[in-house]
Amino acid sequence: CDTMTHSSHRRRGLFRKLAMRTYEELEKEEKFFVIGFGGGQSTPGFLKFGWQRLFDFRYYFKPAVFCKFSRASKEERNHVIVSTAANALDAGLDVSRKQNSGKAKGIRSQEQIKWRLSNPNHKYLALRLKNDEQSYIIFYISGDKMIIFDFLFKSPKSGKILMRFLSDEAATKNFKGIIAFCQEKSTDSNALKSLGFINNPFSFGPLNERVPFIQFSNQQSMAKFKDAASWVVTTYDHDSL
Repeated sequence: CDTMTHSSHRRRGLFRKLAMRTYEELEKEEKFFVIGFGGGQSTPGFLKFGWQRLFDFRYYFKPAVFCKFSRASKEERNHVIVSTAANALDAGLDVSRKQNSGKAKGIRSQEQIKWRLSNPNHKYLALRLKNDEQSYIIFYISGDKMIIFDFLFKSPKSGKILMRFLSDEAATKNFKGIIAFCQEKSTDSNALKSLGFINNPFSFGPLNERVPFIQFSNQQSMAKFKDAASWVVTTYDHDSL
C-alpha cells in the first residue's frame, strides 16, 4: 500500500499513530511482518520507529555506446524467439522462479504473473531461446529506453546470447540504452554487471537513486531475516515496473 498525510494535517504524528495501530492489529492476528520499499523522505521516519533497512535497490544500465560493442551474431539471433510476454506464457514459459533460494522470497502464482503483465501502461515483450526453456528476458519500451522487467539465465552463455540480442536491438533502433532495477550485490545485479551493465556510484547525476528495502516486525523475526543474503527480491517485485 501507499501512505500519505493530507497537507493540512501534517506534523501531528498522525502517520505514526495510524501505523502503530495497524501493527498492533497485525500482531493480534499473528501476521505482524511488514516489508516494503522506502522513499527518500519516508525512510528516515520509518527507521525512527523501529524499521530496519536491509539493502538497497539500484539502477543498472547499459548505455547505447556499450550496446554497440556487444551485438549478437546472425547465428545467435537465429536462436532467439521474440514474442509478447503473454504469448510466451501461453507457450509454456515459466517465470515463477521457483528455483530461487533464500529464507524470504516472493511466490509468483500464475494469476499474479498475468496480473502483473496486464499493466496497460506497458507492452511487455519476451525473449527466449529455442534450445533453452528456462532462460528469458521480459522487457518493455519507455520512450527511448528499454526497461527490463524480469529475467532469468540458466547459464552464462544463455545470458550472453539474450543480452546481446537485446543490445543489438537497442543499437539498431537508436535507443539510449537498457535499464534494469534490482537488489544491490545480488545474483541478478552480478549477472547484469558481467554482461556490461554499470551503475552510477555517485549521489548525483542520472540514475543515482538508491531505494531502501525495509522490514518491521518483532525483534525475533527481524533478527531472523536481517541479512541481505536471506532475501531474494527481484525487479518483478517492485510495483512501479
